[in-house]
Amino acid sequence: MMQKLFVLALLLGQVYISTTEKVGICKPAPAFGPCVITCGADEDCDGIHKCCSNGCGAWCSEPTCPLKQTKVDCPASLCNYVGCPGKPQESVQCSVDFCNQCIVSFRNVTTGDPVDCGPVETLCPRMLSSTNQHLLGQYRPKCDKYGAFEKIQCHEGYCFCVDTRSGVPDMSTSVRGTPKCPEKTLCQKQVDEAMKLPPIGRFVPQCKSDGSFQEKRYHLSTGQCWCVDSYGREWFGTRSHSPTLDCTASVCPSGVTQLKCDPVLCHTAKCPGYEKASCRVNPCGQCKPEFLDQYNRQIKYATTCTTDERREEVDTSCWTLIRITEDLYRLATKKVMT
Repeated sequence: MMQKLFVLALLLGQVYISTTEKVGICKPAPAFGPCVITCGADEDCDGIHKCCSNGCGAWCSEPTCPLKQTKVDCPASLCNYVGCPGKPQESVQCSVDFCNQCIVSFRNVTTGDPVDCGPVETLCPRMLSSTNQHLLGQYRPKCDKYGAFEKIQCHEGYCFCVDTRSGVPDMSTSVRGTPKCPEKTLCQKQVDEAMKLPPIGRFVPQCKSDGSFQEKRYHLSTGQCWCVDSYGREWFGTRSHSPTLDCTASVCPSGVTQLKCDPVLCHTAKCPGYEKASCRVNPCGQCKPEFLDQYNRQIKYATTCTTDERREEVDTSCWTLIRITEDLYRLATKKVMT
């Protein structure tokens, strides 16, 4: 009897949705459609796809966002790089929130209730909880009690200094033993270098009391000001002669919406051919990794890739790869060893 009722509900276009419902909403179903049933709940569908009515049956479809919300193109591989600190991996389900943002969220696999895994800025414990401690050779970062990366990290017999916020390693410090890490912040070091230049026309960065960069830079000689990221790199499109430029409210050009983006996005991307490239997530109108060279100039795309099988033109020299976080460390340490 229950089976008949279930089939009848499907024929009427009513699809059963489990409590672990994925992000987004189904597109409006047509008045009539094929009576084909390929799913019974969102969890039956791969990636971000949801189990949606097709007018008679149900199948997996790409969802959309509610009215007045923008769908952001987020890589589905984001969930490969993060876990939920303090929660067993089998007890939570990861999904990518792509409506007006690009961040990961977790739900209880049994009840479907949202699970609080801490702020997205606590990248170290999120990366640590996604690794397998029994897998030989896998890089496992060390975190302090506040969720930041410890200044010194070790892997495969070598230790090196890292940025405590992003975990990005400085492989020039890699040694067998304890490396000597710089005591001054990047902003403070740039100030020291700027003060060695002639006073006329020089630019001296402005640092906060904790040594981090001020959000807004002002060049006295040119009268220009602009917004910078936490590493002092310019947010392109923000240069202005207006002293009222507010970089704490938004780092995007006028008229462009600033989205909420997960910092782990940079760990899903790589820039072949640019050994000294640095990555950051551009939140202006989209959540997309962008790459800068050693002079903080944006790396322009379009290059040619050659494989053994075919020669292929691709639209970017910086593309997404799967599971490269630990490979970056392994490759970097290998270069130092050789």
